[in-house]
Amino acid sequence: MAELNAEQVPQKNEAVPGPLRVNGAGHSRLVQELALNAGDIIVAVNGILWSRVRSLEYAIDTLVEKAEKPVILTILRAGQFFDVITDSPVKNQTKVVMQEEVESLLSGLSIPLAPDSKNVSRYAVFTSMDHQADIVELRPSFSAMLFPPLWLVFRGLWAAVASFVCVLLTAFAINWVFGVVLYVALCVYVGRKQVALAQVSIQRRGMLKIMVLAASSELEAQNIATRFHEKLVFKFSPYGSGSSEDADIGLI
Repeated sequence: MAELNAEQVPQKNEAVPGPLRVNGAGHSRLVQELALNAGDIIVAVNGILWSRVRSLEYAIDTLVEKAEKPVILTILRAGQFFDVITDSPVKNQTKVVMQEEVESLLSGLSIPLAPDSKNVSRYAVFTSMDHQADIVELRPSFSAMLFPPLWLVFRGLWAAVASFVCVLLTAFAINWVFGVVLYVALCVYVGRKQVALAQVSIQRRGMLKIMVLAASSELEAQNIATRFHEKLVFKFSPYGSGSSEDADIGLI
C-alpha cells in the first residue's frame, strides 16, 4: 500500500473532501482512454480510501507523478466496484462528491481491497451490436516485436501484413543489408505501437470499447465485465455462451 505524507493525512476535526465524480467532457482522458462513464465515482487510489486523504485528486496526481508503480483507481458504478490503472493525472477531469451524497451512494456497500499492483494488468473490453465480445490486454508482448508479421496475421490486420511484406521484399531486392535494417526498424515500430494496433484490429470488426479495467487475468477481466454487461458473450470464454452458473450445473 502506498505511503501517505503529512499533507495527505487528514487532520483531526478537519473536513475531509469526498470521492471524485468523473466529468462527462469528451476530451477527458478518463472518458476517452479509460472508458469511464460520466458519473462514475473514484473512491480509492491504490487501496487508500478517499476518507484517508485530504484530497483524493492530489493523492492520485502525486502517485502518478512519482510513477513508482501502477496507480490503481477503485471505481463505483451502478452500485458495483471495479479497478482501473491510470498513468495520467485526473486534475480538471473530476468533481468532488459532497459528504451528504456520499452517505447515500455508499450506504450498505463494502468497498473491496485493491488488487496487488504487481499481479494486475490492463484489459480493454469490446462488444458488437449483438453483444459478441472480445478482450485485449493493454500490455506490450515481446512476440509482437520479435515476429511482427505473424502477430499482425493473428490480429487480422491484413492490409498491414501486405504492406509489411511488400516493403520488405522491395528492400531485400535492393540490398540485403538494407532489408535487414528495415526489418529491425519495423519490428521496433510494431513493438511500440502494438497496443494501439490491437485495439484498431478489433474496432475494424465493428466493435466498440465499452470498458477498461484492471485484473489479474483475462478470465477475471471477463467476469468483471459481465457483472456490468450481463449479455456479453466472449469469443474465448471457458463457459462458452452460457454463464458460469450454467457451466457448474452441467457438471453435476
